[in-house]
Amino acid sequence: LGLDFKQRDRLEQKIHQLIRTRIRPIPPVRITFEEVRGLVIAKIQVGRGESPAYMMGGTIYVRNGSSDVQAQTEDVVRLVSQYAL
Repeated sequence: LGLDFKQRDRLEQKIHQLIRTRIRPIPPVRITFEEVRGLVIAKIQVGRGESPAYMMGGTIYVRNGSSDVQAQTEDVVRLVSQYAL
């Protein structure tokens, strides 16, 4: 039947823990639970942050179409220059 209350709590805590320990700076994240076709699912929304770049495990990633790829020097320069505007 999807996630029960205890499982929801553990999952939410685990997601927040992973974010706190692996992503810098910590992005704005909202976790909610909703029922879809009789199953309780987790909905994770990551809002647009205020920093020009975020690092996961010490590496900056950028979107390339529908994929995340490791940022190249020119990507970082572009992000910082856009942020300065």
